[in-house]
Amino acid sequence: MFMKHRFVFLLLISSLSLSAQQNGMLTPKQNYPKAGVENTYTYTPPKNLLIPQKSVVEVIYVARPYSIKNFPLKKTSNGYEFSFKAPDSTQEFVAAITDEHKKIIDNNNDQGYFSVLYDKNNKKFPLTDAITANSLMAIGNALLKLKIPSKVILQLYETEFKINASAKDRFYIPYLNTLYRENKDETKPKMLEYAQALLATTDEKKWINATTIYRILKMNDEQQKTEAKILATYPTGILAKQKAQNDFYSTKEPADMIAKMDAYYKKFNDTATAIKDNFYTSIINSCAAKKDWANYSKYVNLVSDKNKLSDTYNNIAWKLSGESLDKHGEDLDMAKKISSQSLKSVKNIAANPAKYSSMYFFGDQDFKEGMDNIYAAFADTYALILYKLKSYDSAFYYQKIAIKKIENASTDELERYAAYAEKVKGAQFIKTFLENKIVSGKGTPAMNTQLKAIYKKMKLSDAAYDKIISKGLAITKEKLANEIKDKIKNYKATDFSLKSLQGDTVSLSSLKGKVVVLDFWATWCGPCKASFPAMQTAVTKYKDDKDVAFVFIDTWEHKEPKPMKEETAKFIEDNKYSFLVLLDEKDKTVTDYKVDGIPTKFIIDKNGNVKYTSVGYSENANELVEELSTMIENAKK
Repeated sequence: MFMKHRFVFLLLISSLSLSAQQNGMLTPKQNYPKAGVENTYTYTPPKNLLIPQKSVVEVIYVARPYSIKNFPLKKTSNGYEFSFKAPDSTQEFVAAITDEHKKIIDNNNDQGYFSVLYDKNNKKFPLTDAITANSLMAIGNALLKLKIPSKVILQLYETEFKINASAKDRFYIPYLNTLYRENKDETKPKMLEYAQALLATTDEKKWINATTIYRILKMNDEQQKTEAKILATYPTGILAKQKAQNDFYSTKEPADMIAKMDAYYKKFNDTATAIKDNFYTSIINSCAAKKDWANYSKYVNLVSDKNKLSDTYNNIAWKLSGESLDKHGEDLDMAKKISSQSLKSVKNIAANPAKYSSMYFFGDQDFKEGMDNIYAAFADTYALILYKLKSYDSAFYYQKIAIKKIENASTDELERYAAYAEKVKGAQFIKTFLENKIVSGKGTPAMNTQLKAIYKKMKLSDAAYDKIISKGLAITKEKLANEIKDKIKNYKATDFSLKSLQGDTVSLSSLKGKVVVLDFWATWCGPCKASFPAMQTAVTKYKDDKDVAFVFIDTWEHKEPKPMKEETAKFIEDNKYSFLVLLDEKDKTVTDYKVDGIPTKFIIDKNGNVKYTSVGYSENANELVEELSTMIENAKK
């Protein structure tokens, strides 16, 4: 056991052999490690596991708000040590060992390394077990790739309920939801009984909790009936406010938004600063979309703290910029003004961490580093606007800030840097830059195209250009060959039957005999959308290959079917993608495929077996196309 005073959670997962020889151990040097003071821990890796140099321990604080930090591992004669001071509010932490590139080296067989922190009286903080259970479901998988069994999470809740019966008021529904996922038939009666008990009270919050139960059980009629009862009984209550706010936020015309805002104030007598600022921010976005700059300025001036508009400023400016090098911008002078304000706001926020740090979650970065990265991202927007205004020197200046360290820049940022550099630094400079990127395997189709134009301009041979491209491709293939080994699978793919945007029904079984690439995505998913230009390249590459099919499954949209279809179709049409898109309206297919995050791709062979899975997007278009091509060709065999 990795600590003497560990609570029941460790007993529950003893079957996972935390202290077994084949597993690692994480042990506090203090009997009662405390929040708010520095504690030291020893880490003993699993037998025969090599820990790379510069590895760190990633620590998620179970607190409000959650945060994640990393700390260096110090080699000792018997293993490793690390020390850190958790915030005062931290009840517990979960840790994993990663290399310097954030790749998981040891997360205790997907279970994580846990340790309780104590108060000054050597007591656990209240609700530690229940909050830990919630945090495992909410963040453990996403940040440390944990796969905690449901029975462990359930026992954590049950332990908390035995210690503190009042914890049920806050945590009983997530407990029941977890239990329901494990055994629907046995749990449904318990949930219905609890819903009735909640409705027997006169507490609106408990009635709202009952509607949550009906929603989980997909009892739409009961949910709507109960909501109607709540609205009738509490016409100015919590649910009524939520409905009014949702109605406001679903409105797109500024005049209608203003009318609904005024009606909200009158009905609920709720003019809290936070509410007003949220309303104003939505109106600001709507006015910007309509190019109504007079009302835009009016409502900007009404916001209590304009620094908090930094993200809004940048998002508006980014849309006006055209969002890429090859699309025309709109109202660029106004875009420049708004983007400039975003940079000023970020500087103001960075200068006042005491006031603003609670607004941001920067993972393992400190506040200053996090704000520096936000400034760099906003500088990328500003540079694009300046470039389109033909202020090339200024554009190049701000793009250098945007990419900071070129090794860590995104491919889009590097492509923009290359475009601006060619204007400012000349052909020879950009030729060298592009060649270095391409031969190191970090090129993109846009970089290849730009380099070809440079070679033509400098009257260099096609053979010399082809040699550079071949070197880059060889590096990429070698890298991908190693990475693909970790993605090999071999199990039967689950059949599905979904409607396409055109209204046709498409099933996996109907595609038998083809290699199928399933790409799970959503319109709100930034990495998904960032991968689509490369995915279009792959689709185009195989468009004449009758043995290959690409299927893009739109999921996790949480919308009614009609708006989901309309908004997805508009996105695909606006970007001119030739994708076969299927609508996973009820999220059944994404659940059947046990997808934890998107984008996730499955490569399925001609016999319906999953041969590869690929999660996430590395931002290198060349690599994505090459990786997919390799997996597709292997799946054909």
